[in-house]
Amino acid sequence: MQTIRITSLITRVALVAVLLLGLVFWLAQAGIMGSTAQPILRNLHMGLGVLGDIGLLVLAISAIFRREARSLAAVGILCALVLPSFGLVQAVILAGSLHWLVQIAHLLIGIGAIYLTYEIERRYRGPRLEGNRQASKQTSTLPVV
Repeated sequence: MQTIRITSLITRVALVAVLLLGLVFWLAQAGIMGSTAQPILRNLHMGLGVLGDIGLLVLAISAIFRREARSLAAVGILCALVLPSFGLVQAVILAGSLHWLVQIAHLLIGIGAIYLTYEIERRYRGPRLEGNRQASKQTSTLPVV
């Protein structure tokens, strides 16, 4: 249980960092920032993306064994396979003036991966938390003498 929580936290932090690095990379491409940082940003973006993607894959595979999270686990595995492959080939898809559509699609899949990570963790530990909340409500309603 604690392993799932820690894996989810590391994965979400990595994916949010990837999201922010991607936005900074867009600014660098637009000429708002210096272009010398582009290779560094791209490599950092890809490295943290791999970390986040592996974390999502680990969470999804572990969630397959929980009935409550099985459907999200399948979507998580699919997303963990699509996101890096889409990111690697996006440079050649719709090259030109419509390339921003591919970049937006990559951004939306990344945001979906962040949400999936959170939701898989929540569903994975869902029934146990409900039981703990009900037990704490029952003990907290007893009068203190």
